[in-house]
Amino acid sequence: MPILPGIDQVHEGTRFRLKDQKKAQIFHLICLAPGVTRKELIAQTGMRPSTVSEMVQQLVTDRLVKERGRRNFGVQGRPEVCLYANHHRLCVVALYVVSTELKAVLLGSDGVLFMQESWPLSSGTDNEGFLTATSQLVESLIAKRPRDSRILGVSITVPGYVNAHTKIWYFAARWPYIRDLTFATIETQFNLPLVVNRALDAGLQHLMLRNPAYASGGTLLFHWGYGIGAAYAYDGVTVKTSFGSFCEIGHVGFYPDSGKICTCGAVGCLETVAALWALIPDFRRTNEEVPEDELEFKKHFLECSVEEYTSVKTAVQAIVQAIALLQTTFLPDRIVIYGPLLCHCTVYDLVVEKVKRAVSPFAGARLHVEFMDTSFDGDVIGGASELFLPAFRAYLTAN
Repeated sequence: MPILPGIDQVHEGTRFRLKDQKKAQIFHLICLAPGVTRKELIAQTGMRPSTVSEMVQQLVTDRLVKERGRRNFGVQGRPEVCLYANHHRLCVVALYVVSTELKAVLLGSDGVLFMQESWPLSSGTDNEGFLTATSQLVESLIAKRPRDSRILGVSITVPGYVNAHTKIWYFAARWPYIRDLTFATIETQFNLPLVVNRALDAGLQHLMLRNPAYASGGTLLFHWGYGIGAAYAYDGVTVKTSFGSFCEIGHVGFYPDSGKICTCGAVGCLETVAALWALIPDFRRTNEEVPEDELEFKKHFLECSVEEYTSVKTAVQAIVQAIALLQTTFLPDRIVIYGPLLCHCTVYDLVVEKVKRAVSPFAGARLHVEFMDTSFDGDVIGGASELFLPAFRAYLTAN
């Protein structure tokens, strides 16, 4: 499956020719049915054999499609050549944050993350340190790219406050020494297009690409993990502000009298009670090796008895208040929630049940909550799709 669903419609919104659309349609079908033959494409599309042959040859010449193997040996007529999409032909170097690590992958056009590398970031990391890590990870992955691949650019998704237009990362609570970081040097150093996005906004964009239903009405994406945050879109348009963030619910002062200092510097934020970084010390009282990485923590948490941790019960109530507040404020048609703590069925059931009781009967009647596994990598794919879209439009324009 290509990273851009409905790639046969990639030319929509542009001035395109009928043969451009046909080329995109043929590539889309090859992506959906690996090993398909020219004869089968002719039957599926109703196009002339000469048209299919011409478009397939262009795709093979551009190395977007590979010919590999033959079918129907022993059957009357010549054996048919099998066609496969070459998803490593076009790649993006994608960088993203998991807990306190900067991860980098090569992302193929099928959305599969490969050649992953990572760089740990201490709480004292500053602008220079983050840029150094970014530069070295990008350089390493470019050097390891498949021989026939073309790197389309670099995609960076980070938490906190990000201006996608100016490519400036204003602030992230977990690294207080990073302020007003501009990624322009990365773009200049590698002479590659660069896109920078807030992680949750990119994740929501991915959801709407994959499921058109999410682009209808209001969709709220809520993440409960190392940090806590949300993103909101209405009729396919993600709400953003000039300050570079929206729905920073994790840093709302739910507990002003608690005296607990948040990583953002404020007192009594939601994260001080419910974020993974705040809960880890309680877990480590019984097991010092509990990891901070969200994916690794999930494996540990699934084996836990939630009743053993009063901190989790308190966190659940705090998360319920946060989701209920967002539900009452935006009245979204759907809420999609994910994160390592929600992977525990007991916690998830508690959250959904309590949210429905916390909102008004009117809001509760229309409340639709969906769970997404914590391995969700939509922020990575959503950000990179901005680079894949113009590239595919160019490659799928017929000669």
